[in-house]
Order: sequence, then structure tokens, then C-alpha cells
Amino acid sequence: MFNEKYQKFKRTITDFNIIPKETKKIVIGMSGGKDAAIMTHFLMEYQKEERPDIKLDMLIAPTPYPLWNDIPDKIFNTAINSTQKDLLIEQKKVIDNFLEYWSQYMECKVIPVEYELIEDRILKMYWSCMMCFNTKMKAFNDYFLKEAHEDNTLFACGWTKWDSHYTLLSHLLKSDGSKWYEVKEKNPKKYKADCIYLASFSAYTKVDLGIPGKKIYRINPMVEFDDSETFALSRELEIPVVEDICAKLYGDIFEQDRRKISKYLEIFSNNQKHLNLSENTMLYSYRTLLKFMQDIELIPPLEEIESLVYDAYNSNFEEIFNLLKK
Repeated sequence: MFNEKYQKFKRTITDFNIIPKETKKIVIGMSGGKDAAIMTHFLMEYQKEERPDIKLDMLIAPTPYPLWNDIPDKIFNTAINSTQKDLLIEQKKVIDNFLEYWSQYMECKVIPVEYELIEDRILKMYWSCMMCFNTKMKAFNDYFLKEAHEDNTLFACGWTKWDSHYTLLSHLLKSDGSKWYEVKEKNPKKYKADCIYLASFSAYTKVDLGIPGKKIYRINPMVEFDDSETFALSRELEIPVVEDICAKLYGDIFEQDRRKISKYLEIFSNNQKHLNLSENTMLYSYRTLLKFMQDIELIPPLEEIESLVYDAYNSNFEEIFNLLKK
């Protein structure tokens, strides 16, 4: 199965020119899930077969917390009880084993997420899981700002077809059919929020992050893979994953958007199987859906959102998300 799916991965790389010849390094963003893990094994195979000149590194932003030596009595200004403390201690062991696994293959570094961002951007926000993703992405982007990296470094994320479909279809539903340039003219603030949403949640396979003084692109080479494929591959390769313990740790606050999104994707996936859709249909193929939305001018061209990502992760997210709800 791995070789069959790897050929599909390679096709996506070629079709979208995701890894150009001038690339010297690919830094992998790892949250602990199966999608990024499968992508990493694909990239290792790609390096071995096609590009031995490319260096692979990994940045790990574990869910839901960075590694620490001591568990404090209060975390993120939220008191924790003995059960929560036991969960966190067990989570640290899981992450240590996870780090040991990936360190066999490449240099790995743990990127801490700032405590105040957890408090301000996640625990107080309605879209807590989306905010968790963005907070981790901010940590990755801040790392790139501080560290020395050559131009044409790529930052790879395990963002699959279902994630990209959700981003594109969500935009379609809330656009009310308005062309992107109409929104830009009539409501510039809303337009900027739309662009930040599309850039942040990877509607495109390759985007300049916009880190000041650097040319670093985020790539999403998994946009043609669905959950059933990555799940089967993770079982075949016996890849360790770091389970999300947020709901166990904080209860209902983390029972909001992620579960709704997961249910949507589950239904969407099952419907596809029943419909027996071909790979070229809009609901099956990422590239077909993207082309459709570009052709009818509902999403802006890539140049409209280039370099917005870094600013997005340092913006007032509450204001942006309020604009997106309208």
C-alpha cells in the first residue's frame, strides 16, 4: 500500500510544483497526528529516491502542551486537579517516546507554545480547536523568524484533502456568491479576514509565509489524501501518534468545533464511498474543487494572499473570527 500511495504523493508534488529544484531544506511541522506522520514518511522516501540533496528537520508542537520538567499547580492561569496532573504527566511520557521515534530519522526540536496564547487565544475563544491550530502555527512562524534559515526553505504541514475541502467549502457557503473582487471593493476588512482564513487554513498547496526578511513557504503535499488512506497507512507502518487529551483535560470547552468538523468529514467521506465518485469529480478531488472556485472567482488568486500568513498569526484573531462569522 505504501508504494501505491507514495506514487500519488509524488504526483501531487509534481503537478503543483510543491518542491522546486532550488529547495535546500524542508522543515516538517508535527503536532503528533497521523497525517503529518504519513507525510513525513513520504518526504523521507522522496528524499531517498529523488532529492538526496534536501535536508529534513522536524519541529514538534505537542498537543496540548510543550514539554516541561515540572508540572505546576496552575497552568495558563487555570487550576488543575490531581486527575489533570496525572494526565499531563502521562502525556509527557507519550511525547518523550514520540520524540525518540522521530529522532531515529532526523533532527527534531520541540517548539513551545506561549502560555499566554493558550489562555487568550484558546480557552476564551469559541473556535477553540481552530485557535489551537493557529496558536501552534504562530509558534512555528516565530521560530522561523528567530532562527537562521536559507531562502527557499519549505515548511511542510500534514493538511489533508478533508481539511482543504472544509476550508474551500466553508468559504463557498459564507460567500453568498460574491466575487472576491466585489468583497474587496465593498468591504475591505471582511476581504482581508477572508484572505487570512484561506491563507491560514491552507486553501492553497504552497504559500509564502511572509516572515519578515525571509522567503519561507508553507507546503501542503497531502491535499489529495483522505482520512481513510492516512489511517490505513498509519496502521500499516505502525506509526506512533500523540492523542489529543484536551477534552479529557478541560471538558466541554474542547467539545465544540473539532467534533462538529470531524462529524462533517465523516459524513462527507461515507457519502463519497456510497456515491462511488470518480477521482475527477469536484467533491472528490482537491484540484478540481480549487479550480472550480477559482474559475467562478469566489476565491482570490494566490498573489492576493501571499505573505499574509505571518501577519495573520500575530493579528487580533477575535476580530478576524467575528468578521468571518458575518
